[in-house]
Amino acid sequence: MIIPGYLGMAEERSPVSPITPISEEDSTDGSEDLLEPSPEHPIAQLQGPFEESIRETKHKSASQWVVNIDAQSRRRDLLENDEYERLCGRKWRQRASEQYHPFWKLISQMVFGVHLLARRLAISEPQVMKILQTHVDEMDGFLQRTTEDFMIIQMDVQTRIQYLSLPLQNLHVFDQMLEDRNFRLSLVAYHDQIEHAVSRFTLSITDAIRDLRKGKEAISVLWHYLLEMSGEGSFETHSLKAFYQAMMDNLEGWLEAFSKLRRRGTSLQKALAQLALAVTEMQRRVGVASRKDVRSFIKPPKTATRTRSVRKLFSPYPPRNPFPVTPY
Repeated sequence: MIIPGYLGMAEERSPVSPITPISEEDSTDGSEDLLEPSPEHPIAQLQGPFEESIRETKHKSASQWVVNIDAQSRRRDLLENDEYERLCGRKWRQRASEQYHPFWKLISQMVFGVHLLARRLAISEPQVMKILQTHVDEMDGFLQRTTEDFMIIQMDVQTRIQYLSLPLQNLHVFDQMLEDRNFRLSLVAYHDQIEHAVSRFTLSITDAIRDLRKGKEAISVLWHYLLEMSGEGSFETHSLKAFYQAMMDNLEGWLEAFSKLRRRGTSLQKALAQLALAVTEMQRRVGVASRKDVRSFIKPPKTATRTRSVRKLFSPYPPRNPFPVTPY
């Protein structure tokens, strides 16, 4: 996800921070990272995400934490995998040792690249801009993946709601159809599939909204840093002016897209709740029909008809000696 190319792009004037201890799991050979100090980040609050991003890219197994698949494959895995897997940014698996969201690490790298350009610390401005472009592409990729996933979920949910709305709008006919036991069984199986889809879609959208919130927060930090550097007159050359304008255009577009997708995610959550209510109502009616079916098989026993009244079997007056005179 993060390219550590900045480490070779800074001149020696760039300050460095004390060495940060690194566990064996996060280092390639257990000693390389300990010998190389971490650059000091221009924003102290981003030092942690920045160092974590550097450690992750140096790990030999970094590629196994990246999932590069298309939207249909993501939907398939979402619905068919035995367990739900959280993919940050619709792409990155969570590591057990991970402390910072991928967007904070991505923005920490972008801020550091801007810092090298603004402070004239870059050995090669074109190379730093090239690395920054890869980070821009990562952010654009997240927005595209989220848009695709939301669109697929929206189409899926709308189709299911339309399918269920027809019987719910014709309850008399639907209740008659429910008298067929095989039809009820097929509905139960279909409802199980819908409930599974609703559960997985809800988890996915909840995580996506969390990513959108984290991304928007991180982007705001980059926005303010660019404004601060511009206010100090750090982008005076022609190339840096063009770079600054391009970055501000990117940020404006990202912030708008993040807000729009977050609203769309909230709307999808409401649609999923509507779908769940429709399933609940249909299951209730299936249950009612099943209970009626059971009662039809359990008929009350017929009572014997009496030709004479019980009272007429006995004399209205008891005998004088109702018991034997001489008992045995």
